[in-house]
Amino acid sequence: MTYEEKKEFLSGYIECKRQIAALIRDWEYWLNIGTSMGASSGEGHGGGTGSKVETAAVKIADIQREIEFNINDCDKLRKEVRNTVERLRTSKYKTALYDIYIAGISRDAAANERGISVGRLNAMIHRAIDQLDI
Repeated sequence: MTYEEKKEFLSGYIECKRQIAALIRDWEYWLNIGTSMGASSGEGHGGGTGSKVETAAVKIADIQREIEFNINDCDKLRKEVRNTVERLRTSKYKTALYDIYIAGISRDAAANERGISVGRLNAMIHRAIDQLDI
């Protein structure tokens, strides 16, 4: 696997987490729509909000299924990434990759935590990715 392919593999888990976060925002949006429409329609007052509530309910159910599916995929991907990182021999490389690609810590925060520059951290990450056996 090339360096770029390894980097893409590692980044997959973080991207998966971002997709779930976006789905949760969509779910919350539709939940608010359904709740506000349901509350504003009142009992026995048509007004056409029933179809909006139904649409919101369908969207909520669809998004919930997609979230569950993505959570399962993300969990599998997290395990694959973690197992790959664990095979590295150097613990500082393991923790650097873990922090960035599994925990999702920013490079600035990871460098600061280690008391090194971001440039030095980037060089460490580059060497670690080169050493990955995928």
